[in-house]
Amino acid sequence: MLATKIGLCSLTAVTLLCASAIAQEKSSPAPKAVYALQEGETIANGGLRPMIGAYGDGQVFLGLRKGESYFAVSGSKRSGPFAKLSLCSANETGLAYFVRKPDGGSYFVIRDKEYGPSNNEEGSCSLDEAGFSFTAKKDDGKWYANLNGKEFGPFDKEPGLAATEGGYSLVFQKADGATYVSINGAEYGPYKRVDYMTLVKSGFIYTAQKGDDKWYVIVNGKESGPYEFAGEASMDSAGFGYSVEKAGKKHYAVIYGKEYECFSGSCMSLCADFYDSGAWYFSQLIAPDDEKSQYGIRLSDGTIVKESIAGSQILDKGGKPYCVWFTRKGDDIYYNEKEVK
Repeated sequence: MLATKIGLCSLTAVTLLCASAIAQEKSSPAPKAVYALQEGETIANGGLRPMIGAYGDGQVFLGLRKGESYFAVSGSKRSGPFAKLSLCSANETGLAYFVRKPDGGSYFVIRDKEYGPSNNEEGSCSLDEAGFSFTAKKDDGKWYANLNGKEFGPFDKEPGLAATEGGYSLVFQKADGATYVSINGAEYGPYKRVDYMTLVKSGFIYTAQKGDDKWYVIVNGKESGPYEFAGEASMDSAGFGYSVEKAGKKHYAVIYGKEYECFSGSCMSLCADFYDSGAWYFSQLIAPDDEKSQYGIRLSDGTIVKESIAGSQILDKGGKPYCVWFTRKGDDIYYNEKEVK
């Protein structure tokens, strides 16, 4: 895939540190039960993360798997079965996810509206204050990009298109087979692969693999590397962060230009969230092969907080930031929130 899905930890530029809220969990409101897993159901994984998130004013999305089928639970609505399911975005502006139905047709469900069908095997899309975008492969074998309901194309290869408050970004392939990046008309490349394209008012960040098979991190056009691998990258008005693997399988989180060696092994699921105060946290998957995987959140003061399902996220409710995280007891899934002050 050329396009990059927006992860739950970089859902919106309105991100705030919620780690201190989790650390004070004893004073938080009682967890709210939101779903009871049925017999044979598990929470599906999207990459290394459980497919779960909060959107709107505190509604919950769950991606579930039962046998070879997938189901989507959004608020009080349950839909499926699907042959494939992936969560694109869940934030205060709404919910966007991709499904492939048993008949083979693929659709993007964005703010409860279906777009399709297409011939996509996988789906990536973005959703934030600036609108939404996704890419679709049609019966003519060509790729098309949809930006806020307006279609662009055709393209021979899948492009990655996103509109944000910082303008637009396009990741695409040329006839030479190489991948290029266009930021508001300025072109960068060539690359073998581009991931984690993030564009905000203050600048942009992405990771790229070059012809030497090494990875690089590009921030506002300035390149760092080479690395054995570059993981997730994030940016907002306060700064940027990313995760990398160096020689000797050493893993690091780089936040505000400062390097931190990751705890408990790899931090390739790093998620850096920032705010103008300069506070931050990153979350790390500890046991990726277990449906009850543990996540650890490392706070800017060095404290480590463990959670039972997934890393936390920020949800803006009525102009107030809330820390949202999920816990599990037996087959019951709980929603937790605390206002961040």
